[in-house]
Amino acid sequence: MTAYIIRRLLYLIPIVMGVLLVTFCLFTLVGGDISQQIAGKNADAETIAEIRHEYGFDKPLFLAWDSQFLAHFKKAFTFNFGRALDREKIGEKIFRGVGPSLALTVPMFFGTLVISISFALIVAFLRGTVWDHIIVFLCVAGVSIPYLSFILFGQYYFAYKLDWFPIFYD
Repeated sequence: MTAYIIRRLLYLIPIVMGVLLVTFCLFTLVGGDISQQIAGKNADAETIAEIRHEYGFDKPLFLAWDSQFLAHFKKAFTFNFGRALDREKIGEKIFRGVGPSLALTVPMFFGTLVISISFALIVAFLRGTVWDHIIVFLCVAGVSIPYLSFILFGQYYFAYKLDWFPIFYD
């Protein structure tokens, strides 16, 4: 079992490197000039050059030890996600959102657990009956619905209609 766990952890390294490479390529090569977007449409060349230097966009993409990809790789493994466009640290924004997210996720997890175990016991008790087939059909239909639709429905109902929490967190 220990060898299996070690082997799976070693598989994690190329997978994470591949995900980092794909996200780096998507954000760097597809998005256009990021420094121009940060500076704005009417920015002069000096401001754009300062932003490129500040964010490291003036460095080569891949083929150097101080390349943008290696800096991206190092920052990802040290959990330094940089700064957002409003100059606030992204890690702090994520940390502020952890509380509200957990306040929704933990109760929903335990509620889903109770409902799932209840349905499983009912189906096991009523095995082979019409109710067994109906409950199994409803469970399969519920699993087939994308989670995003549950999230959107939950936001609409609990945040917008009932006003229990903010729809988005600043």
